[in-house]
Amino acid sequence: MRKCENWLKTYLSWTLTRTESPESYLLFSGLFCISAALRRNVYIPKHYLGGWTCYPHIYAVLVGPAGEVRKTTAMNQAIELLV
Repeated sequence: MRKCENWLKTYLSWTLTRTESPESYLLFSGLFCISAALRRNVYIPKHYLGGWTCYPHIYAVLVGPAGEVRKTTAMNQAIELLV
């Protein structure tokens, strides 16, 4: 039985009440969290993509003005779940 019907939506609703970061930053920090948790245990096999295997790697870089939009706060929410 699943505890969250949609993990990313649950993550967004949980973090939106805890931080002032924009929703787009929280979305990408949530996607980063999913990617980091899956690591190389989940992939799309070669026969679906025509010769190469796709792993869920996401390199997230949050870009915005220094000290104004809570970039570090958004990523710290995701890292807190991973540690």
